[in-house]
Amino acid sequence: MKPRALTPPLLAALADTPVVFLSGARQVGKSTLVRALAEEALPARYLPLDDATVISDSGLAAHLLGLSPERLRTEPTPIGPLLETFVSTEIAKQLGWSTTRAHLHHLRTHRGREVDLILEDAQGRCVAIEVKASTSLSDRHLRGIRAFAELAGERFHRGLVIYGGSEVVPFAANIHAVPVGALWGWRP
Repeated sequence: MKPRALTPPLLAALADTPVVFLSGARQVGKSTLVRALAEEALPARYLPLDDATVISDSGLAAHLLGLSPERLRTEPTPIGPLLETFVSTEIAKQLGWSTTRAHLHHLRTHRGREVDLILEDAQGRCVAIEVKASTSLSDRHLRGIRAFAELAGERFHRGLVIYGGSEVVPFAANIHAVPVGALWGWRP
């Protein structure tokens, strides 16, 4: 890794502070620096939590993409991103009135693992959420959640796959698949 002037003050801050926030312009090497330090110089984990950004109206998104109901019936592929948009927006709305204050994030690791949504409360507990349009699920739908659970360690509270099926499916004690309708009524 190329030597950087920021390395010594960053290492000093990490020596006495459990979490350090690094902010700056895009594409200047922040992630590269932090990943390298986490892998080489520190007993630390690199866990990026990016804010999720979506078009908040899935109907508008479908219209802008030229996706009519007829086309979606014959070409179901675009349903996944639209469902993810719908679920993301619904969860963001519910955060406004929830008694549990949480922040909404998106995770993509440097190895390409991804989790659609992560809710993190004030105590640092995290719920990983994957959104799948499929009506049936397999273990491969849980890869992102399981990878996040390993990264987050004790902070991992629960994993949910919100999907197009109709049944609640337990995959583990704290990992479940739930129908989209569970957004308005499922209790673990």
